[in-house]
Amino acid sequence: MKSLIVIPTNVLYPESFSAPIVWLFSDHVDKVCGVYDWELTPELIREHEYFIVELNWFLQLAGFSNVINTIRQYNSGAKILFGGLYAALQYREVFARMQVDYFIKGDNELPIKMFLDDAPIRSIPNLVGRDFENEHTYFFSSDDLKRIDYNLDWFPSSQRVHERLLNSPIDEMYANHSPIYPLPVVFTTKGGCLSSHAGCGYCLGGRHSKLRQMYGRDIITLDNETVIQLFKKIEKRFSAATFFVLSPPDYDFSGHQFDLDIFIEFDSMASVDQVAKIMKSFRSARAHVALYTEGITGSSKRIDAKDFMNLEDSKHKIYFFGNTQDQEIPSDHLLYVNSVLPEWTNYNSYMNFETAMKMSEFLKPDPRLLDKPLVRAQLTDVFMKQMDPLLNQMARESLKTGEVYTN
Repeated sequence: MKSLIVIPTNVLYPESFSAPIVWLFSDHVDKVCGVYDWELTPELIREHEYFIVELNWFLQLAGFSNVINTIRQYNSGAKILFGGLYAALQYREVFARMQVDYFIKGDNELPIKMFLDDAPIRSIPNLVGRDFENEHTYFFSSDDLKRIDYNLDWFPSSQRVHERLLNSPIDEMYANHSPIYPLPVVFTTKGGCLSSHAGCGYCLGGRHSKLRQMYGRDIITLDNETVIQLFKKIEKRFSAATFFVLSPPDYDFSGHQFDLDIFIEFDSMASVDQVAKIMKSFRSARAHVALYTEGITGSSKRIDAKDFMNLEDSKHKIYFFGNTQDQEIPSDHLLYVNSVLPEWTNYNSYMNFETAMKMSEFLKPDPRLLDKPLVRAQLTDVFMKQMDPLLNQMARESLKTGEVYTN
């Protein structure tokens, strides 16, 4: 069967979608076709029997709901599989509220392969339906990481959108405090974040007990050689990539030179030497490091900011993220200066399904901004100043009466 993959866009990074999608379908490019939600047409819906719809961020929730309703309007007999990180948190709510058919618990690499290969539904491990739940017996392993490949040939519009993004004036976007995160993405962990920094309470990645419950396994960390092999695969097919360092940043790519423009975010505290060993191994690099010694938020500013700046050359740049207007660092080297962790991104806010839906409705993106990344970056400060207070108020109201999630 050929499945239509539908990606609801989100207002902050409308080009993006969940990192695993870039490798999940690499062996089945002839069996899938990808579209953004704004590309979905009645003709496309009628042409397909099976749909895979992403729900990776709560910001996608309203768009996700619209996609499901639109599919049902034009193809009532369609079979809809949904997935993503937010879906994993709220899949039972989604089943209760929307006309979806299947969800995959935990790791989904093998179940997706079986689904696309027309395996009997009741034989697919980890698969959940409206009236059944197959046994959770498939678990991703560190050895599996070495076998993944990256391919977006099945999603041509995504390739075009990313080409526009990468051909935009990136320095000007960063000068507007707006970093970019092109696909594909390499995370140094799978199944959670092993960084140790202030601000983790807002993020699902630091909730290890919840993640262990979701995946049925511990967090997997990529070793140095595996990361090198993944970048070797990526450079054969892509010109740029993103690297999220979610574990201790003791990676050393010395002796390697990757033909990639890399965008690196160090969510772990990284030294000048550690950052240099990674970023200098790429054709060009933009590295994001925390301004505070505590991490994303804090009170103790780094004392080595100037040493980081000394790493720069014409192809390798350093940026600092933190909730401050630092006078010692050039303004065009600061990210998220207005709000790195607004209240509305709090875990307890988006775990309230009604609040998450309201916020996602409020933040519906204009697809025309896909063609204008710089304009979007220039509007970021205005957007945050106008929208953050309203969204924060929604979050506060939900927290007054809502359940507090501690896992």
